[in-house]
Amino acid sequence: MVENREGIKRLDFPPAYPPTTSSRYEPSTAIQQFSTGRSHVLGLADDGSVWYWRRYTAMRIQLSDMDISERNVTRVVAERTGWDRSSLYVNGTGIVYWPPLTYARYANLDQADVTVDCLQVEPVIIPGTGYRRNRSDRALETLSLRIGVVTDHIVLEGYIIFTTDHNKIFSYRTTYPTEDFPQPEPVELTTFYSDSPSSFRIRDLQGSFRCFALFTTSGSVLMASRPLLDTFHLPPGARSPLPHPNAIVGLQGQSIISIAFGDHHFHALHATGTITSYGTEPEGCGALGLGCKNAAKLRGVRSDRLKEGEGRTVWFDPMMHTWLQDMSIKGHLREAAERTRMMGDGHDGACNAFADYFEHEGRKWEDGLVAEGELGAYFVLKVSAAGWHSAALVLVDEQKAEMARQRHLVVPPAKSSPRPNNDVVPPYPYGLASLCMFLVHLVRWFLGLTDRDAIAAENTKQGRRRREGVHARGRDDGSSHGGADDDDDDDDVLDENQAQRVPAWTQDPFPRLRMADGEAMPGEIAITERWTSRSW
Repeated sequence: MVENREGIKRLDFPPAYPPTTSSRYEPSTAIQQFSTGRSHVLGLADDGSVWYWRRYTAMRIQLSDMDISERNVTRVVAERTGWDRSSLYVNGTGIVYWPPLTYARYANLDQADVTVDCLQVEPVIIPGTGYRRNRSDRALETLSLRIGVVTDHIVLEGYIIFTTDHNKIFSYRTTYPTEDFPQPEPVELTTFYSDSPSSFRIRDLQGSFRCFALFTTSGSVLMASRPLLDTFHLPPGARSPLPHPNAIVGLQGQSIISIAFGDHHFHALHATGTITSYGTEPEGCGALGLGCKNAAKLRGVRSDRLKEGEGRTVWFDPMMHTWLQDMSIKGHLREAAERTRMMGDGHDGACNAFADYFEHEGRKWEDGLVAEGELGAYFVLKVSAAGWHSAALVLVDEQKAEMARQRHLVVPPAKSSPRPNNDVVPPYPYGLASLCMFLVHLVRWFLGLTDRDAIAAENTKQGRRRREGVHARGRDDGSSHGGADDDDDDDDVLDENQAQRVPAWTQDPFPRLRMADGEAMPGEIAITERWTSRSW
């Protein structure tokens, strides 16, 4: 299935190739693996056929002067962020790829007769990638022997990256060969393991667009991008010094399962079922998954980007985002205005303190509800990213999620004493638009109403609604109107069981924190208690 502006469509095969169904198995159309680009899909069938979809009907790939039948192909890769570059690994031949098809050829494909089911392409073979180990060639000093057996490869913009059984990583520029540049040898990215070559063991290789990550068996995650590859492919005299991959501290030894790369951001999936976001979300598009543009500032997003190397956990519970939005709104009240201004001006100490505070508080959301070894309310199974978009497949335990939400709801006090500078926001039920309540609060302040007046008015309205609800239920049940004693009994029941619960943070002020250098943020409220270490 593929989705576009016309909706979700099934990927079809030519009429001569019946599709595999639940009651019929066809080796030529039973797809065992597939890979997607921005404008095409590549699939590998059980019989070794390679299928190409640009629209909805497949065309079978044929490589000029090369036989890829009889299950010779073991892996297909479509460039996820290019337009139409694709690659195969062919046993005994190595990594092959073909350049993007021209626009004229696209037009011919669209207008082709449905009986034409093959697409012939001119492949390029990466030198030295077809080696298969045997005893007779141990003494040979060939390029293939130096490279080793290819274990995995990915296609990026302009480059193919591959790993081998020698625990080495290589790159090859896919603009070769041309008339001006003959076909070169792959380039070894030696700085990935220059510090500890003997203990370096590759576990996985992932990447797309201009970035990739190398996972090791020791738990390290080494990342690199287009500039590193460009430098390694310069003439030997211009390569010094060779750049090293980026080892982000927050990803090392954290049991990272996978990394999903977008154009300007990426997500790391942890074995605990959580996601941390890194990078930039252009124009505040929300690709980082940290909330709306204003609230995301409290998570450390400045000028649409997170601080380099800083990852923030993605929240999936709607109530957590309501809490963040409410705190953002409270930051505009008079007592907190100076702290919000510091954050808006990009003050490093203030921005880092708020980001760390809300990250820490968010991680405590389910404290006491999940035993050791149990899954939390939200467990991420898969994360994906492309362009300015992100998506995740999440396993949700509704019971645990509701238990966590109930922990953060409380019965409001019958009487509330005013806080300094009229900085108390009246209680309101979870689910109402926080912005509307903030505007109402500003109007009350402009008219000179105190917070005590606002709270009293709100409690009066809530009491009236409760009494009307009890009388209405009494009439529906067929009960008669009682006297004063009945009303008193109803009020007792309301007081004990029917009091409206509100978020626990309703009466909390916008936090006033102590920054990393020990300086306290401006304000008149007490310093908010914080943790003593950043061990998370």
